[in-house]
Amino acid sequence: MTAGAGAAVAFAAGSNLALRQAVFAQDETRPVGGDLKFALSNEPPNLDPHQASALIVATVDAAILDTLVNELEDGTIVPGLATSWEFSPDGLTATFHLRSGVKFHDGEPFNAAAMKQSFDRMVDPATQSGLAASLLGPYTGSEAVDDTTLKMTFSKPFAPLLHNLARNFTSPISPKAIAEYGLDVATHPVGTGPFVFKEWIQKDHITFERFADYNWAPDFLGVQGPAALDSIIWRPVAEEATRVATLKNGESHIIESVPPPFVSQFEGDSNYAIDKHMNTGIPFCFMVNTQKAPTDDPAVRQALEYAIDKDTISNTINFGVYPPARSVLSPVTFGYWAGAESMYPYDPEQAKSILEQAGWTVGDGGIREKDGNKLHIQFWTLSDIVLFQNIAQAYQAQLKEVGVDMEIVTLARAAWGDGVNAGEHNLTIQIFGLSDPSVLSINFHSKNIAPPGGSGFNWARYSDPALDKLLDDGEVELDDAKRVEIYGQAQKIILDNAIMIPVYLLHQVFGRTTKLENITYIVGGLPILYTATLQQ
Repeated sequence: MTAGAGAAVAFAAGSNLALRQAVFAQDETRPVGGDLKFALSNEPPNLDPHQASALIVATVDAAILDTLVNELEDGTIVPGLATSWEFSPDGLTATFHLRSGVKFHDGEPFNAAAMKQSFDRMVDPATQSGLAASLLGPYTGSEAVDDTTLKMTFSKPFAPLLHNLARNFTSPISPKAIAEYGLDVATHPVGTGPFVFKEWIQKDHITFERFADYNWAPDFLGVQGPAALDSIIWRPVAEEATRVATLKNGESHIIESVPPPFVSQFEGDSNYAIDKHMNTGIPFCFMVNTQKAPTDDPAVRQALEYAIDKDTISNTINFGVYPPARSVLSPVTFGYWAGAESMYPYDPEQAKSILEQAGWTVGDGGIREKDGNKLHIQFWTLSDIVLFQNIAQAYQAQLKEVGVDMEIVTLARAAWGDGVNAGEHNLTIQIFGLSDPSVLSINFHSKNIAPPGGSGFNWARYSDPALDKLLDDGEVELDDAKRVEIYGQAQKIILDNAIMIPVYLLHQVFGRTTKLENITYIVGGLPILYTATLQQ
């Protein structure tokens, strides 16, 4: 469901009854209580949704934040803090009717004025928004018509709006907390969700407690009132084997990012369950820097596409948990273009031929040369994710077979981010899990090439007016069929120019004890712990 159509579009809460996905019947016998211990693959950089962009932040924040609307795994948009909404015929105005009786954890009322303040904060440059400002697109302002009516205005139609408002990066934060903490909301988040932030001991744990007054859960969850769990204790456990061990020895009830080699250890064991959900948006891929030699050469980029053996990476490194990716978007994303699936089969001989024709001839040690320069590229990856390093090493060996010398540069997150934004890499990793194809604008529109000293997510540093126009057109087009056509053309340009290399389809993989039940997963495999129950 896109943001609007040629005529006014409305969605009322009552129609949600047909879409309702009750994860379990409201039952007085369901377990109540318990302190859920949740092991994370890394520590969130912060908990301010308006500053953050990392998936790990969304996973944690989902317990303390509510969204205006919700998106189910099939892409259906259903009410959240908004009970209904409608769009003007020209798509320039969206009016949301809000739930009454909702309050923030600090007692402040949630109303249209509070939502307006959060929206305005997202687009304020002082907030240094990581993602939220982009999710609002051509937002020009809001008007609190009354306490329960909010009117948003846009400079042009914005088709992805509802999908983007289902992300907790656009959730409301308490006006009182914003006034008191400013940017320090990052460590003092105050939302309207079913759990309340209690404390954050850096590098050790984050604790949330049940919000006793919570009574405005969205209908699709099938229950109302406070959460069953007493608390959630999040612990960062970056080392993979250690994280798995915490589940086996009872230190954790659930772990995030179960490493592929360990998944089989839990399958078939009645004491454990694996929950696996495919990510939407951009799959795990390599972004290819088009502004740094030698990947500024289209022939080199195309050879890199043919030289990667995705099936071997999937079967040997990912143990079949993450299947190969063939296109720019994952297959569960609206607008997925299947035409990409046959474009770049694994063909090292084709890679060699392309390089030969482009003047890259074999030199000393089997490494190709042109005009006295070695065919040497740098692959930038993260020091704290072993899987990424293993994949880089496999690709390094595959590229050597066609005469490409690939150096792996392994860095901590801050240094990696600074270098990638500065364009110092030839290849780097990327994943971006939004459900609307407008995610392509974030990663491939020229406006998102990082300026000097700044940041942006177009790490291919690719600029093409034709692609930019398609991406702009896709955001304002309100007809779904036309959007599919537009984004199909955009994906073809991206792959024709070999500015990204799809590698595998990331899934959110959680391992849990079977004593933990009734987690609800929404779009992209985001776990909603409000419905969760824990057998004591």
